Amino acid sequence: MKNRFVKQIPFSGFSGYGGGLALLNLLNVPEGQQAYTTPGTYSWTAPAGVTKVSVVCVGGGGGAAPYSGNGGIGAYGSGGPYHSSSVESVLSNIRGIKVAYPSNGADLKGLIKAAFHDPNPVVMLEHKGLYWSKIPGTEEAKCIEPSSDYIVPLGKARTVLEVNPSEDSQCSIITYGRGVYWAKEAAEKFPGAVEIIDLRSIVPVDMEAIAASVAKTNRCLILTEEPVENSFGQSLSGRISSECFESLDAAPKTLGSVSLPAIPLNSEMEAAMLPSAKKVEVEIEELLSY
Repeated sequence: MKNRFVKQIPFSGFSGYGGGLALLNLLNVPEGQQAYTTPGTYSWTAPAGVTKVSVVCVGGGGGAAPYSGNGGIGAYGSGGPYHSSSVESVLSNIRGIKVAYPSNGADLKGLIKAAFHDPNPVVMLEHKGLYWSKIPGTEEAKCIEPSSDYIVPLGKARTVLEVNPSEDSQCSIITYGRGVYWAKEAAEKFPGAVEIIDLRSIVPVDMEAIAASVAKTNRCLILTEEPVENSFGQSLSGRISSECFESLDAAPKTLGSVSLPAIPLNSEMEAAMLPSAKKVEVEIEELLSY
């Protein structure tokens, strides 16, 4: 690393610097403590998208905008309305950027390396509750890379739990981030019946891995921490319905947080709002019995 700048806390500051540096084809890594649904979200990420669009459109399509922005995300520890949001749907609709959302430390580092090598702006989302596996049941998030040259290609999912084809009912859970751990806990109640796909990247999304899993199990559940309405998860459900129609024995289901005006500060209300292993179990039961 040649230069390291520590700037004032407004996201508009370091994202603006990053956008300008990217426009000059200088790789830079803005690091934000939070990613949440306020105008700050746009000021943090929009310069990357605008920069890429400017380079491609004005520059005739031959330019690059290397920008890798990292930020904490997700509800954990009574962060309240302003420090607990899930904003991947907002980001996935900003044209010109890629969005990654890993579920463990090894994949986080592997994806950051991939972002370094990518000429496009990349936003890396890191669930705050997975830092040091602070949430019980997420101990596997605290892991090291398998090798020093470990790189996770953007847009490449991984199979967390694999099932063998069976005459009995099975389903796939398509998820990412903290959702991987809700899914794993719930799957323990259905041995041999649940396959889990960790997307790792939101944009681009690995439809090949999704289609292969759905073709095997014939049912799927999309699991997200966002509220379902108008979300990335809901959009992905529609795409699976269209592209995997002939493989499906039941309509895809989507599970997310309860849709509230704001995320509660109270810890018990926060937990009630979020998905959980118990809620995932209910959805799996319905899918398998369809």
